[in-house]
Amino acid sequence: MKIEKNRILIFILVLTFAKWTTAQDIGFKKVDSLSVKYYYSAQCDSLLRLAKEAKRNHIDYYYLNYRVGAAYFLKSDYMMAAYFLGNAYSQNKSALFDPYFKSIYFKSLLYTKQNITANSLLVYGDSLDRLVGIKYRGSVYFDALYGKAIPLISQRQLRLSKRNIFSQTDYQQAISMFSGGATAIISRKMQLWVDYGYADLAMVGAIENESVFDTRNYKVNQKVVNIKSQYQWNRKSSLSSAVGLSFVNGNPFGIVDTVTNALGFYPYAKTSFMLGLDYQHRYKNIRWGISGAVSNFGDKSRQLQVGASFIWFPKGNLDLYSHTQVFMTRDVTPQFRPILYQQLGIKLVKNTWLEGEVIYGDVKNFTLLSNNYSFEIANHIYGMASTKIIYVLNTYFNLFAGGQYWWKYADKLEYDTNGKEFKQIINYNQFNILGGIQWKF
Repeated sequence: MKIEKNRILIFILVLTFAKWTTAQDIGFKKVDSLSVKYYYSAQCDSLLRLAKEAKRNHIDYYYLNYRVGAAYFLKSDYMMAAYFLGNAYSQNKSALFDPYFKSIYFKSLLYTKQNITANSLLVYGDSLDRLVGIKYRGSVYFDALYGKAIPLISQRQLRLSKRNIFSQTDYQQAISMFSGGATAIISRKMQLWVDYGYADLAMVGAIENESVFDTRNYKVNQKVVNIKSQYQWNRKSSLSSAVGLSFVNGNPFGIVDTVTNALGFYPYAKTSFMLGLDYQHRYKNIRWGISGAVSNFGDKSRQLQVGASFIWFPKGNLDLYSHTQVFMTRDVTPQFRPILYQQLGIKLVKNTWLEGEVIYGDVKNFTLLSNNYSFEIANHIYGMASTKIIYVLNTYFNLFAGGQYWWKYADKLEYDTNGKEFKQIINYNQFNILGGIQWKF
């Protein structure tokens, strides 16, 4: 038995030594000859294993990166293909004179939406559609959303508590929203987005004092213009800046005379701004970033938010992707509140994707810079979940449609005879349907 254990121990030591010596003995000449062999025989997996051995031995040169990038391209891992082909290009700028290199490099970039990087590599007179048969200069898009609180908050929930003398509640009953925008690559290293949105909110205002209980419907509308620019200073890093203007108008129901406490509708108008920055860094099949924004949404308030993002493409392409963002935002109170965002997308069948999103946290007066969108006139929200189907109709048009569910709450403010304020929370839900179209040019 002891002899058998010794044999096993000797076998493990010999195997470990063999692997160690193999890793140590591999050199440039062997890597080059084997990589040529695997490349021309399309043995992609063997080539990728060899590349790992080469990296451990600090072997890194143009042709190896070229061959490894091509292997990843054949395996449809376009993120990794773009990474290694980009390394090859950094080592040899004349690589773009190689038609095959140029073709797979540009396709890898475009298949993973690295459009600015692809555009920055074009020489004078070239165009992507002529080089690789893929045309992209920008896009125009339109989308719409309609939603309603289901069920509505009951009259009983809006009534004044017995111990108090005044209560007021406002909540969103329905929303209809339309938005449109365009994006275009405006220079070799810059892309610009311009978005316009219009929203109509059907609101309910409920007020009760010792002598009267009254509920009225009123309207609030919002017009928003957001502009975002992205500067790609190299193939790995970019910086986006965003500015937004919001114009809110409405006729809320409330106290119009503080002397007589008369109730009625009064005009309301508010202009707000938003400024934001977002830094993104790409490494192989992941992208991480940090962002921040300031705004003055709402009455007499200032918002500050900071966040971090992580995007992962497990297959190295758009067949499966995950986008996670974590934010800390501060509104009227000095305390920061967390907001979590998660998006998952998967290709179901040819030309069809399923995409889901979840946001946890109160997004009132919060800006999601990645979507170039601000939740200014939203009521308080615990969270929201949405799912949609995206269909690529052809080279030029994408369509999408889906549903969205919001877990919401409204503040019911009450006052006693001493003027002390009490806040109650009324929970309710809202369901939205959404759809849109995108034209790429």
